[in-house]
Amino acid sequence: MTKNRPVNGNSIFAPQGERPKYRLIQDTILGNIANGTWSPGDRIPTERGLADFFQASIGTVRHALQGLVEQGYLSRQQGRGTYVRNSSEHTDSLRYYRFAENFASDCLRLNIKCLEPVNLGQEPKAAAKMNLPPDTMFFHLPRVFKHENRPMVYVISYLPRDIFPDFNQISLREHEETPLYLLIEQRYKMPTLSTMEAISAVAAHEENAAILEVADGSPLLRIEMLATTIRDLPYEYRISYLHTEDQNIIRKNAAHY
Repeated sequence: MTKNRPVNGNSIFAPQGERPKYRLIQDTILGNIANGTWSPGDRIPTERGLADFFQASIGTVRHALQGLVEQGYLSRQQGRGTYVRNSSEHTDSLRYYRFAENFASDCLRLNIKCLEPVNLGQEPKAAAKMNLPPDTMFFHLPRVFKHENRPMVYVISYLPRDIFPDFNQISLREHEETPLYLLIEQRYKMPTLSTMEAISAVAAHEENAAILEVADGSPLLRIEMLATTIRDLPYEYRISYLHTEDQNIIRKNAAHY
């Protein structure tokens, strides 16, 4: 099994005759990403190499690759080739929410602080959000993001044990030095390919008020997020509480982000 040739023997694939050739190419590429043959950041074979392997035309290969680029699985670099999409170019501590006074202002630099060791238990609400059985076991990771020792965001992440069996072996120091989405990509070869969010305004209650150092009843922004990876697999359910009294949340959306 090598990184410069696709592997086309996985049982997840339907017989070749039942699918168009471009779909066969796409499914094989996704299978190689899902089983770890190709990792985020790896360059996949050339169009000619894929055409020879699948006995397909260059046009069919380009159609297959373009579809995976548009879906966010691959990225193309002019003059260099086609790569498995990764998240490594995003090195900010809080990828999804950036604080700034206005569009032209620099975003605040945030530091991560874990509030307690990673715990394991059932989380029926997270299971329901991820369409998993209610007795699914989740790792539970609470963190606070600070700017100059001022708490800005309280985050609780839930990750299924079946997907991340040794997640509790990651040290708290690693969690504080490396954003979660990068840890997941680096350790488990799983890039974040899409997120879905539900946003609401809430009043601070006893727990999050104490962590964010605000008065009970203070207005907070509450964001639920579901992160997915290869083959639309949900891998994280996250609840965040953000204190935005004198800062704005800046979002810059790009294609396939």
